[in-house]
Amino acid sequence: MKNTKATKCKAASEAVQVSCRVGYFGLPGSFSHEMAICRFPDASHKSFEEMAIGFEKLRSEEMDKIVVPFENSIGGAITDTLDQLILLENWEKDFCIQEQLVYEVSLCLLGRVPISKIKRIYSHFVPLTASRPWIQKNFPSAKSILSASTSAAAKRAAKDSNGAAVGNAGAAPVYKLKVLARDITPPSTNVTRFLVVGSHSGIGVAASHDAPSARGMVHLRLPNKSGALADVLQMLKRSRINLTQILSRPVQGKPGQHQFLLEMDLPEKGAPKKISDLWSKMKKSTRSLHLLGVYPVRPMNFQDP
Repeated sequence: MKNTKATKCKAASEAVQVSCRVGYFGLPGSFSHEMAICRFPDASHKSFEEMAIGFEKLRSEEMDKIVVPFENSIGGAITDTLDQLILLENWEKDFCIQEQLVYEVSLCLLGRVPISKIKRIYSHFVPLTASRPWIQKNFPSAKSILSASTSAAAKRAAKDSNGAAVGNAGAAPVYKLKVLARDITPPSTNVTRFLVVGSHSGIGVAASHDAPSARGMVHLRLPNKSGALADVLQMLKRSRINLTQILSRPVQGKPGQHQFLLEMDLPEKGAPKKISDLWSKMKKSTRSLHLLGVYPVRPMNFQDP
């Protein structure tokens, strides 16, 4: 995918031009690839197909930043991403979440064959779920086939004489496909949030409060007693902090025990002291608490040429 021709985009806030090595999850042409190009157009971009490998390349300094999917409004949280974020506790002083990028996904039908010849439609289960009404109306006899990702679906469709794929327009030039139909799902029904993860030293302008809003995320483990989670939530309530999300993951090797990721909106006035005081209070009521990042939230909008 070429930076200048394949996809044009604009962010709600001014894009930061950063010449660095940016990794992205999935094959070339994936939504993460588009995010990486859109947010860091002057960077070199490299794919990784397993979440753990991307975080490992970040830690080994083979990549300066990575762009990973965090949550989809239809499919929910990306558990592989959550598990790798939890492991950041071991590198808390080195790496953090730098930004959150929010994209209203626009799905397209991609293919190399005429619409009349389409018998199989490939895609990830989330796009297939979102586009099912449109597929049933326009291709009632076509077979829907699950793929590991939209980019993998595009790759398969490119080799199928009766196949097509549901994915992003940016994948079309990568796999030499045509955009056969655009906007096949209603607006705002399929929103994906991505995270930019990198070093504290590489935040720069990206962490400033020029973005529309700022959030923070913590990873915590709680004592095994009644009301432990409620105590933490009460602290947030008393501090008038809006909790935007709470995610639970099992503790490996300890059946029945869980750990939590809490994401919250952060105040604009008096933020540094208020946040510092909140972390200190919360830490006293937990077994462990790790700050994964304080970061801006940036809406991203793609515009095809």
